[in-house]
Amino acid sequence: MKLKQICNHPAQFLQDGSEFSAERSQKLQRLAEMAEEAISEGESLLIFSQFTEVCEGLERHFKHHYHYNTYYIYGGTNRTKREQMITEFQNPETEPSVFILSLKAGGVGITLT
Repeated sequence: MKLKQICNHPAQFLQDGSEFSAERSQKLQRLAEMAEEAISEGESLLIFSQFTEVCEGLERHFKHHYHYNTYYIYGGTNRTKREQMITEFQNPETEPSVFILSLKAGGVGITLT
């Protein structure tokens, strides 16, 4: 598990509140490149992680560094907000977006097209 956390991002393993930046994680750098490719092609993308702290870091990273339209669903997301995000994400008029889902919250009862 520790190796998995280090591979995700050192901040996850260290649990020290340090910066969640692409400069510290090759995995995050590559994910950012892939997201940039998708967004530039007018496509939206889904990102799943079993770790909520990684999801939170990704949401901040994509919103603040790239200014992407970003959604995030986790176990604490209420039903109304969850349905609103899904509806917006699937609306063809919505700009290309990044949708981040925790595995527990995103793996149950969501159909995205």
